[in-house]
Amino acid sequence: MAIVKWANHPLIRHGDFRSFYLGNVLMNTASRSLAMIFAWWLISSGGSDNGTELAVLMMMQTFPLLVISPFIGPFIDRHDKKKCMLAGAAVQTLFLAITCYLFVSDDLSYWGLCLLFFAISAFIPLVDSSASSAVEQLVPEESLASASSLQASVLEFGNIIAALVSTSLMAAAGLKVALVSVLGVYGAGMAFIAAIGRPLKPVAVPAAAAGQPQSYWQSLREGFDYIRHTAGMPWLALVYFVFLFFLQQYFIIVPLIVREILNAGVGWVGVLETSFSLAVMGVAFTLSMRSRYRRIYHWYGWGVLATGLTMLATVAIDSGWLMAADFVLFGAAYALVWALSSVIFQHVVPEELKGRFFSVLGTMAGAVVPLSYIAAGGITEVWGIHSTLLINGAGLTALALLVALIPRVIENID
Repeated sequence: MAIVKWANHPLIRHGDFRSFYLGNVLMNTASRSLAMIFAWWLISSGGSDNGTELAVLMMMQTFPLLVISPFIGPFIDRHDKKKCMLAGAAVQTLFLAITCYLFVSDDLSYWGLCLLFFAISAFIPLVDSSASSAVEQLVPEESLASASSLQASVLEFGNIIAALVSTSLMAAAGLKVALVSVLGVYGAGMAFIAAIGRPLKPVAVPAAAAGQPQSYWQSLREGFDYIRHTAGMPWLALVYFVFLFFLQQYFIIVPLIVREILNAGVGWVGVLETSFSLAVMGVAFTLSMRSRYRRIYHWYGWGVLATGLTMLATVAIDSGWLMAADFVLFGAAYALVWALSSVIFQHVVPEELKGRFFSVLGTMAGAVVPLSYIAAGGITEVWGIHSTLLINGAGLTALALLVALIPRVIENID
């Protein structure tokens, strides 16, 4: 793996990518903070149904991914991606401003909040898929691996900032001030995206270049066909979604690990989640110093295996600080797999198909997450938290073996 000099790092050398990255981090921070603020609002309201209300509210965030995401890809591939990001973010900001106004004036009802959450989330596929498909146009080929690794850290970076800043604001100034600050953070993110100097225009497809424009449905089908018929891609997609299935369960059972394995207080939930997030950030930034990979599936498989082994180790640990160390290793392994997934997808998927590809990927991820939550809840309810961890750890370990056997879409990245 070739090491990138600091002077050539994407955040240092490429101003447009720097604006793009900071804008995405800030908008993800705002999105995460919004969910945290209203989750606390519902929980602290003291109602007997607040657990159900919170679940319905979170469903309002994930439902648009299933319904809208697959159909937005052709639109992104036909339009300037910077304008797509700004258009989606502008509408989200409008609905967020309405939410702030109603909440500050004490006129926001629960069902009004659900409707506004759905409206805001309906434009997440446009913003996120546009961002994922824009990376290749923001950096030259030699910086694409570094930029892809960084882009994979956007979500965790936003989570860390949201956890530190939003919780502090909620405690010090109250929910209303914290919510208004979210609007400001989202606006700052939009300003960074608007500061991107170059247009991110679509790449002409061969049919269109020959004067034979595709219909919308032909374009949509082409995105699905690419995943189905590209050698090795169905297998890589399978590994990606199975990995996501096992990983998502881990995130919702952290409180159970603290309560039933460590027999500790709620403060340890924050310690474990911070350990995980900091490790993800550290590995993502370390990988962003790499511009070339040899035997990338070899590293991918080791990452999946390490994720499974650290999950299995959780069952045998009863010390809080040893558990935090395990979470650091777990976060590092997760970050390796997630970053390498981004690197592979960015290098393999043709630029003119990236909008459709990442939209389909988002749709499938949106379907996997609730299934993962249902499985975690069911297994834990019937057999306990230890069984859930053992099954997930064993599943990830077996998945690492599958990575060693599947056909490759790419072997080396130069």
